Amino acid sequence: MPDGGRTGKAGQGRRTALRYWLLQVPGTVLLVVVLLLVHRWLGLPWWAVAAITVGWTIKDALLYPFLKHAFDPTAGDQPHSPVGRFAVAREGLGQDGDSRTGYVQLGGELWQAELAAGAGPVAPGARVRVVGQQGLSLTVEPVAASGAGADEAAGS
Repeated sequence: MPDGGRTGKAGQGRRTALRYWLLQVPGTVLLVVVLLLVHRWLGLPWWAVAAITVGWTIKDALLYPFLKHAFDPTAGDQPHSPVGRFAVAREGLGQDGDSRTGYVQLGGELWQAELAAGAGPVAPGARVRVVGQQGLSLTVEPVAASGAGADEAAGS
C-alpha cells in the first residue's frame, strides 16, 4: 500500500466514531422529547431546553475518548487473545467421569473452560494451556509437568 496502511486504520476510526454517535441518537432524541414535554406542561424556557441538549451532546463528546474502545469492532482481535496463554484449573476437569467443563484462572480472572478433544483429565491447581476461545469460554489442554511446557507455564 502506498500510504503504509493508514487508510484502513483511519477508516476504522471513522467507523468507530460513527457507530458511537449513531448509538447516542436515541438517548438524545428521548431527552429532547422529555424536555419538550416539560416545556409544554411546566413552562421550561426554550433557552433551558437548548442548553440542556447542548450540554448532553458535550457530555457525549467528552466521554467518547474513554468509551471508543467499547465501540471498536476490532478491539477484541488478536492482541489481547488468551489463546496460547497459561491458566490454573480451579476445579478438576474430566476427572473420575466428572464434567469436562469447569473454571480456570487466567491472570486475575476466572474463565469457564472446557477440555480440548482428546485431552486428558486436569486436577485442581494444575496448569493448562488455552488452545481456543468461543465467546467467554476457553478450550484448554493440560500442560506436561516436565519439559518446556512447565518452564513456560512458570513464567506466565
